Amino acid sequence: MPQTWLEFEVADMVAATAAVKRAGYTLLVDNRLEPWGQWVTSFLSPEGILVGVTHTPWLRGE
Repeated sequence: MPQTWLEFEVADMVAATAAVKRAGYTLLVDNRLEPWGQWVTSFLSPEGILVGVTHTPWLRGE
C-alpha cells in the first residue's frame, strides 16, 4: 500500500506519459482526462510511491 503520493505537473502529457512507459513502469492510469479537466497518468514506483504526472490547464491559464 502506498504511503506517499508525488505528483508532477507537466506541459506535454503525451511526451511525459511516453517517457514513463519507455522507462518500463506499469501504468495504473494512462493519460486519462478527469471530469474536472485535469489529465492524469499514474504509476507505482519500486519504492512504493504513488507517482502522478498531470497537466492541469487552469493552473496554466489555458
